[in-house]
Amino acid sequence: MRRASASLLLIGLWLTACGSGFSTPVLDDDDAFGDDDDAAGDDDDTTADDDDVADDDDVADDDDSTPDFEGDEPGECMDGADNDQDGLFDCDDPNCFGSPDCAGDDDDAADDDDAADDDDATVGTAPVIVNVIDSWNAGTAEFAFDIAVTDSDCNLGNPTLLWTFNGTAQTPQIVSGPPLGCTATINFWVGGTTPPATVDFTFQVLDSLGEFSNIWSLTASAP
Repeated sequence: MRRASASLLLIGLWLTACGSGFSTPVLDDDDAFGDDDDAAGDDDDTTADDDDVADDDDVADDDDSTPDFEGDEPGECMDGADNDQDGLFDCDDPNCFGSPDCAGDDDDAADDDDAADDDDATVGTAPVIVNVIDSWNAGTAEFAFDIAVTDSDCNLGNPTLLWTFNGTAQTPQIVSGPPLGCTATINFWVGGTTPPATVDFTFQVLDSLGEFSNIWSLTASAP
């Protein structure tokens, strides 16, 4: 019985020794703090290295993220909306410059389709008085004027003749008849002068689009 007890005691000690033999020291274990890939200083999942942290490419505040801008989606440069909410619409937004939807768009062109610019409104060029020839008709006691006008956008239409007599503005005269185009000579007569007399006149033309010409001044004589 004593031997049996001794043997059991030895077996118990041997099992205890084996048990401790299977326990690797802390500093050598792959799961240890200093050597483990999961450790705070070395782990790929830590704050400094983790792809899921705030500076990661997958999060909203990443420096590599691309903000929305006008024209980053097809059709945004012609939908009449301020898609990036910067106060600029469609072709007015620099992000749409170069877009096929804005081809030929200079933002100031008269035929621009940009709704925000209202470029569909017709804007013409001013007419120009290029010459005025005056004469005195003794038979009718009238001054006669041939006023030569050009309009590069050909919108003279039925123009209005503005004129002064010795510095006093007179009643504007609308030129009647078929609408005029690019060039025309406006014939105008002024009576009520008793010769001999010298009279100062000025003339200006307002075309059908509301564009004013230059002012032409002259002195006419009734012998």
